[in-house]
Amino acid sequence: RRACASLVPGDTHRDLRVETEVPDLTGRLLYLPAWLAAFQYNGKQYRCVVNGQNGVVKGEAPVNTFRVVGLIAAIALVVAIVVLVIVLVS
Repeated sequence: RRACASLVPGDTHRDLRVETEVPDLTGRLLYLPAWLAAFQYNGKQYRCVVNGQNGVVKGEAPVNTFRVVGLIAAIALVVAIVVLVIVLVS
């Protein structure tokens, strides 16, 4: 009640009623330090967590389909050039 009374604006207050209920009291193990990040990209929200003890990153990152296709095409082109050079030299 004292914690709630300190949040009420003004010097005095009357008839302050506080009813506290914790419906689901469960615990989760959490190792600290941990860094949380959330951002929006193209209208979709992404979240990630970085474990400060071992640097493991959990979450999902946006994927640029154009870049992925371009990278695969570049790798295929390099492989084709290498194969063509090997065939022409032998």
